[in-house]
Amino acid sequence: MSRPETVAIIAATVAIAAQALPALAQPNTPGGFTPGWPWDRPSVSKSDEHRIVGRVLEIDRSRGFVTLQTADEGMRLVQPAPTVLAAIRVGDTISVPRAAAEGASALPRQQDRR
Repeated sequence: MSRPETVAIIAATVAIAAQALPALAQPNTPGGFTPGWPWDRPSVSKSDEHRIVGRVLEIDRSRGFVTLQTADEGMRLVQPAPTVLAAIRVGDTISVPRAAAEGASALPRQQDRR
């Protein structure tokens, strides 16, 4: 490649970049509002009818129980899955199924013996 061709290629690249850079800038939004990133706000998980969410206060690995501090229900003793139990530490925020935390809500069905 000759020197004039190299200079022309570099000049064309600079010209294209000069035109493209403003297009890559963040667009103006109405009223000057700039939407925030999702991680700008801390995520807050709340317990619902299916799950209990809380901060781990104490772990009893031998019995498989964890004491959680929840926002709505105070301290709760739950029994998470063994994989969760092996992975958590005091201070972590975890979510466990409410059914597992509360156990069965009815006696098992008895079969008629006739």
